[in-house]
Amino acid sequence: ACLAGITAKISAENSVFAQTGSYAFLGLLGGSYDFKHCTFANYTNFGTRQDGHFALTNTLRDGNGKILATADLTCNIVNSVIYGTLTEELLLDKGGAALFNTNFKGNFIRSKSKPFPSADNTYNKAPLFKDEFKADFRPDTLSPLHNMGIPLSPPVTVDVLGNPRIGVPDVGAFERPD
Repeated sequence: ACLAGITAKISAENSVFAQTGSYAFLGLLGGSYDFKHCTFANYTNFGTRQDGHFALTNTLRDGNGKILATADLTCNIVNSVIYGTLTEELLLDKGGAALFNTNFKGNFIRSKSKPFPSADNTYNKAPLFKDEFKADFRPDTLSPLHNMGIPLSPPVTVDVLGNPRIGVPDVGAFERPD
């Protein structure tokens, strides 16, 4: 995994987690996760993936799927991209009595299950990066990520490269200059 937490507390802003061959993010056995303007992308030709690359679970399971332990999980993700080559890039595993609280808003997500339909998320619309196969995740000139973010308070004023975010922000770690 590019970024993994086991009952962890992780916050990330203007970050890129990509091209891993497996998980760009794995939140295992609960935890507290907060992501703003992040890009989680997996377009690598390294290995053969069968599972999505953004995974959240409040469980720990054995090889047969039996729950061994659970812990509370909270995940907030806003103005971020979860995209890749599979039709399902988002894995959510809720089990046991532990809490499983998610707040996904203003994101571009590749997911056939569309688990957050009323939270201003965009599903299965290609983000149109400059060149995702060469790990260039900046929005192209026709990218739907441009000016589609939700204004935050306090705002994230610059992108991962230090470019200013003015007005309505772009979704993801990169702001496309006008």
